[in-house]
Amino acid sequence: GSQDNVIEKREANRRSWVHVTNEPKECIFTVPKLLEGHEYIFRIMAQNKYGVGEPLDSEPEIARNLFTVPGICDKPTISSVTHDSMTVNWEEPEYDGGSPVTGYWLERKETTGKRWTRVNRDPIKPMTLGVSYKVTGLIEGSDYQFRVYAINAAGVGPPSMPSDPVNARDPIAPPGPPIPKVTDWTKSSVDLEWAPPTKDGGSKITGYIVEYKEEGKEEWEKAKDKEIRGTKFVVAGLKEGGFYRFRVRAVNAAGIGEPGEVTEVIEIKDRIVAPDLHLDAHVKDRMVVHAGGVIRIIAYVSGKPPPAISWVKDERALPPEATIEETAISSSMVIKNCKRSHQGIYTLLAKNAGGERKKNIIVDVLDVPGPVGVPFLTENLTSDSCKLTWFSPEDDGGSAITNYVIEKRETDHRAW
Repeated sequence: GSQDNVIEKREANRRSWVHVTNEPKECIFTVPKLLEGHEYIFRIMAQNKYGVGEPLDSEPEIARNLFTVPGICDKPTISSVTHDSMTVNWEEPEYDGGSPVTGYWLERKETTGKRWTRVNRDPIKPMTLGVSYKVTGLIEGSDYQFRVYAINAAGVGPPSMPSDPVNARDPIAPPGPPIPKVTDWTKSSVDLEWAPPTKDGGSKITGYIVEYKEEGKEEWEKAKDKEIRGTKFVVAGLKEGGFYRFRVRAVNAAGIGEPGEVTEVIEIKDRIVAPDLHLDAHVKDRMVVHAGGVIRIIAYVSGKPPPAISWVKDERALPPEATIEETAISSSMVIKNCKRSHQGIYTLLAKNAGGERKKNIIVDVLDVPGPVGVPFLTENLTSDSCKLTWFSPEDDGGSAITNYVIEKRETDHRAW
């Protein structure tokens, strides 16, 4: 015949047994409604139509969960940082304690502070692909760390390692490309200048990196190991006759930006620049000097290679009194204690492989008139008068003659 089992229970510190069931036909039964942490003893008796057999008592057993609190979560990571918020991300713990994780507590602290404070009022719900939680109300410029605890039916697990400190500030990116150009070159060097990028990425530019690449080579090379502070740089030590490309990158706190490239390929050779001439501000295209004064014509000369310079007066050689003074950037013609004969058109010619330039300067020298023209005739001498005839002077001294002065002396006297 079939047999039933009778199960009774009692708490270890009580005397009386309490009937649980006489249902089970099988040899397994779950006893409900026990008090967690209380110690119980169970007894089982078999029963048939003739009655109940001898009881078998269990060892005392404490009612508790079959599982424990969850394990530790990996350290959280931070994303989407602004001046007052960050998103904290973490994965479910590897070990859930034998019971599913039902939520998380999240804590934060300022890196400089000691106290951890809880971020969420209610546990944060688990999500299938790891948890992300946006934390708001942060103080701009402060550094924050976060840690997380997993929760299951058994309680709260241990805290994770703190996240790496992150500063609350609006996102910054590396700068945009600078705008470079080649301003000069020689047979072994190139002068670069650039305009800063239009976008600094939200963080000030701390320097620039200049790179060059020889045509046919794969690699870009840095022109200088360190960042360059200004917005110009001379790249030296290039191969004569080589063809090179140049580019510049800007650097800020977020990193190195996109390169801005010089549009053309540069051939490394001495640069030819046609001569350029301009007169010193004090020199006009026409100058007026008084006799005995100084004629000084200063001209600034540029060109590559440096131009050869020559001076002429009225398309002939300079007068012997003229001296030439030259510097790296200028040529000056000087005549001291000048005379009327130094008046004329002076021409400066500068010439190199790129071409030639000339400048004409008209010089007027003012002086008293020259001697009156000959012959000087005296006629119609009477006892008390005579007639004098002369020609006006060849040289009026650069100014129209206004009148003549006549003097006389008696031959046996000295004084006029």
